[in-house]
Amino acid sequence: YKPIWSPDGACIAFSFNRSGDSSNVYRMRADGSDVMQLSDFDGILPGPYIWSPDGEWLVYSNRTWLYRVRVDGTERQQISENHHSNPSFSPDGEHLVATLWNSETGNSLVMLRADGTKEQPLLDGKPGLSNAQWSPDGKWIVYQDASEGENIAYLYRVRPDGTDRQRLTDMGTQYKNAVW
Repeated sequence: YKPIWSPDGACIAFSFNRSGDSSNVYRMRADGSDVMQLSDFDGILPGPYIWSPDGEWLVYSNRTWLYRVRVDGTERQQISENHHSNPSFSPDGEHLVATLWNSETGNSLVMLRADGTKEQPLLDGKPGLSNAQWSPDGKWIVYQDASEGENIAYLYRVRPDGTDRQRLTDMGTQYKNAVW
């Protein structure tokens, strides 16, 4: 995955295959110093990783569970028990929205506290729900919905409480990683 700047611009998070058998998430200072491995994957490619808005935490996925770790490498913890991926922080850093994969009912978008507690469904059971991102003001969540079939996806937005769902695009295609 691509390198991403910390909110204050002092650090960069990136994935790297140092050992030759698996990639992990690392953090370094913007000048390239103080490189620190933050994840511990064994033969698993890391999924997307994101900075908390205050720059104190990184949340990342092994494509099955979500983890969070302080950027100094301490307090690494698994924060989800289900098949979560593609996390996005709310602007205040209090919540995450993520994709919850279920082979029987389809994907759901779920809201959970930044520590992984109090998970609540946002949108349920469609095979193509993914890539949710918060708006900068916290009033909307944009996401991809490819559940209409034929490998066609549309961008939608919804309020954080699951109301006021609106389709934003008329042209169907595969959208990836929409950002505000």
